[in-house]
Amino acid sequence: MLEFPKLKTGALCQYPGRTQIARGTRVFRFLDGSEQRYTMRRRRMAWKLTLRQLDAREAAEVDAFVTRYQSTLEHFAFTDPRTGERYENCVIHSDAVSTTLAREHDWQTELVIAEAVE
Repeated sequence: MLEFPKLKTGALCQYPGRTQIARGTRVFRFLDGSEQRYTMRRRRMAWKLTLRQLDAREAAEVDAFVTRYQSTLEHFAFTDPRTGERYENCVIHSDAVSTTLAREHDWQTELVIAEAVE
């Protein structure tokens, strides 16, 4: 199974990292036009990662991971940086992920990782 790469410091992301907990909503529409909504029990985690000041090796690892994921769309493992809980069923939720060189030895990327919708 693929696993999101760690930085050379051993960290999974940098500050500020954002975590979001989302819950799905189910909507039933009746013949008279009224609706009934309820929140589904299953929560879904998502993490927005902003990685800055990466060296060339770290940037290459993240870029290779994203390229492999985009070619296979295979779910991967990600460890929540705040709780240490490992999530086995994750996807990259960003539309486009690009690693750019801001200045010499300063690679940057931003992506959103989320639990896959079951």
